[in-house]
Amino acid sequence: MIWPPKLQGIIVSSYFWGYLFGQLPGARLAEDLSAKWTFYGGVSAHIVGSLLTPLATYMHFSIIIALRVIQGVAGGFTNPAMHCLLTKWAPPHERNTITSFIYNGSVIGTVKRKVVQWKAILTNGPVWVLIVSHIALSWGWYIYLTQLPLYMNMVLKFKMNENGAVTALPFFCMFLFSIAYGKFADFLAEKEKLSITNIRKLSTVISSGIPAICCIVIPLVTDRILAVAVMTIHMTFLGSIFSGFLQVHIDLASNFAGTLMSITNTFATLTGISVPIFVGWAIDRDPSVASWRLIFWVSTGFYVIHVLTFSIFGTSKEQKFNQP
Repeated sequence: MIWPPKLQGIIVSSYFWGYLFGQLPGARLAEDLSAKWTFYGGVSAHIVGSLLTPLATYMHFSIIIALRVIQGVAGGFTNPAMHCLLTKWAPPHERNTITSFIYNGSVIGTVKRKVVQWKAILTNGPVWVLIVSHIALSWGWYIYLTQLPLYMNMVLKFKMNENGAVTALPFFCMFLFSIAYGKFADFLAEKEKLSITNIRKLSTVISSGIPAICCIVIPLVTDRILAVAVMTIHMTFLGSIFSGFLQVHIDLASNFAGTLMSITNTFATLTGISVPIFVGWAIDRDPSVASWRLIFWVSTGFYVIHVLTFSIFGTSKEQKFNQP
């Protein structure tokens, strides 16, 4: 049975309903109890949900939605917990490389008890710059993560048995580039070639500036090989995000890195909910390539917002609320 595009969009989006509400509880568990066991628990619940999903497809789509919501809550525990672990386990001069390796696990396939100064965090300018940056970057990320196979099938006419390998290529190149770039960023930091803030800004320009251009070009290209090449360039340079704004949570407040990650990721998860629904609406309204131009060009706008917001207002300076 093939579900209509609107229902497909809702099913894909439903994961992020749970992901939205898993962030803050996951952060508090990681910071107050155990980051390691919070991470293990989230991953384990996610695995169980994945194992049950094939069986659920023979039942009713509502069962799949429920499973994906549960997986989303569990998935929401993992990023805040990982930021807590990075704060304690990754030496500052190796943090870009280590973060790139760790977060690329999602691409390829310890804790201090403290009362959080919520007012200081939620009224902090650099934190809100980080929130806006995370939202803007995530729109383009979720377009690729959740909709790339659909575009390749509908527009580029790749068969499903071809689609998997072709879709994997951009993410594999992203993995390789992010590791190499992480080493480069660590070199810049260790040798003091650039300040930490400027390293983050350079990484932001690379991770969103080049993808913004690619999103303009992709829906204009009709040759399949050239289209895949542009998509690969897009994802490759996106790999510098692991040395960019994703590090800033730790830079601003290492004692509350998990909490900051949970806050910004909660806001960013709204794009994970919105993207599949937006794409489903656009395709259902007009299944032609014109709809995909709209989809990709909206992504360009979000990438530009990310570059401008963090380049102008972003900082990696430690904030006062991080002090005991």
